[in-house]
Amino acid sequence: TTTTTVTTSTTGATTTTTTTTTTTTTAIATTTTTSTTTAASTSSAAVLEKRENSPSSSGWSEIREVFHVDLGIDHSNLTLVHNNLGGAGPNHSDPEVLAYDLKQAMTDGTVQHATVEITTAKDTPYHPFWAADNGLEGDAHEQFASINQHAGGTVTLNFNFYDEENHALRLAKFFLTLYDLDQGGSDSTGQEYVVAHGPHETSRFHGGSIFRKKRRHGPGHRYVANRTGGGDDNPTDIGHVSPRQESRAVSFMYENVNNVTITLGSSPGGLPRYTDFYMFYVIDEELTQDVILKGDYEALVGDRADQFSQECSAKLSPVKCKNLRPGSVIFEISMEPSDAAREALLTLMKAGDLDLPSFDAAVLDPKSFVDLAALAYPREVI
Repeated sequence: TTTTTVTTSTTGATTTTTTTTTTTTTAIATTTTTSTTTAASTSSAAVLEKRENSPSSSGWSEIREVFHVDLGIDHSNLTLVHNNLGGAGPNHSDPEVLAYDLKQAMTDGTVQHATVEITTAKDTPYHPFWAADNGLEGDAHEQFASINQHAGGTVTLNFNFYDEENHALRLAKFFLTLYDLDQGGSDSTGQEYVVAHGPHETSRFHGGSIFRKKRRHGPGHRYVANRTGGGDDNPTDIGHVSPRQESRAVSFMYENVNNVTITLGSSPGGLPRYTDFYMFYVIDEELTQDVILKGDYEALVGDRADQFSQECSAKLSPVKCKNLRPGSVIFEISMEPSDAAREALLTLMKAGDLDLPSFDAAVLDPKSFVDLAALAYPREVI
């Protein structure tokens, strides 16, 4: 998690701004602290305003830079497939989702496709200000997804990923950048915020106006807007993102996921709130998943871990079994997406246990049924 804190003090005509950037380690981060002090004869607000009015740059390049990634992706585009988030319309005959075909043009000339389906969490009904405005922002480029709410509203959104064969898709990395996070007025009415749930890395762009607040209830943080918005801070082309648009953005990176969850909301008052987001991803060529078997590790496996892995791999071929360890009996499966691999997983799930020639049969833990189903079962075609 990367946090930037700006503290300003004024003496006479001189303003001193202290910027502290802190990256705090979770399982996926490192810890670095850097402090820089500068003096200026203008206010910090004026400095930010000057930056916001400087020339546009490539938002795509900025995202790659802040996460230190070069993924061989030239650009991504969206095609709107379904537009009926939470059953609120405007296309009431569609399934109750907001769905996109996310197409990535790669630098080697190939094209990748993934379906992104956005659904509302069961405990957060969705109330748009104007459902017909949902879908795409900047239609000429078809790059930004967009949803809106009444000021004071909140909704939790689940992003689910599927491949071209309609199977659940596990992504090695998923990048989600939310733009147009602002507030309706200087009195903090309609102040927008976003919460990213689950393990992730966060970046706010240099000179940005999004600040982080500890959540009162639940883990993690809110990323909260503190600048008044206007029509000129809505991006339409990822190749030309102005500093003003960039300053009202926050970017999240998730690893090894087949779904992610965020919450969008705002404080009451003021105009309706619109949020635009840009997405891209990295497909893992090899899928991995832990499998849990009920039973005592020493009694079932003991010192025969290599033999267990060999027999398990032979039984589930082309799925491979490896990294056997105690805690009940836990092992990792790995597979390249294919009908044969999915059929092997379906056979395992139908049996309900793993029965190997040299080992007693061991029953699958209920959690593993859920995990395996995400890899093995195709979604309903809609």
